[in-house]
Amino acid sequence: MSGLLHIKRFRQNMFKLFVIYIVVMLSTTSVITYSRYITSMESTAYARPARFNIEIDQGDVCVANTTICKEGSGVSKFKPYDQLDYYFTVDTSQLEVTTDMDTTITIDSHFNFVSIYEKNSDDEEYSELTINEDYTVSSRAVYVYQKVIAGEGSVKSYKIRISYRENSTNNPNFDEAVLVNFVAKQVD
Repeated sequence: MSGLLHIKRFRQNMFKLFVIYIVVMLSTTSVITYSRYITSMESTAYARPARFNIEIDQGDVCVANTTICKEGSGVSKFKPYDQLDYYFTVDTSQLEVTTDMDTTITIDSHFNFVSIYEKNSDDEEYSELTINEDYTVSSRAVYVYQKVIAGEGSVKSYKIRISYRENSTNNPNFDEAVLVNFVAKQVD
């Protein structure tokens, strides 16, 4: 082995291998030591989940075609010809994802569904929604379909008109006659 160190070519190759070894060791040490600092300097962004908030404001109870509103008053006696309006709002302004939403309005069996109206955004008037285009009706529920584009939600006010059934035997509480809920699904 002592004879190899006297050969010029072997010494040159050994010097190159030694330099390569030192470079590899220094780069490995620096990557291991400073990787935490390098990655923290480069990535300052963070991820947060998108907001998916829908709020329903249960509203007022009014006798149709009058100015009498019963806000949570527990009205208990109705005449068979009374038509009652129930006002509520659906707030989708905090949706940050595109969403298919069904607002479900469940009606007590002592009442019949008459019609549903949506408040126009430019004035205070309500316009009647058309069946099968804006909403559908089942035996005891009304479903209002709405597609909300991400970031373009709004606050919509609705009025549902129901009438007291003539053949009902007891006088129900109107506060429990209408239940508003929703089912929402994020669209990919």
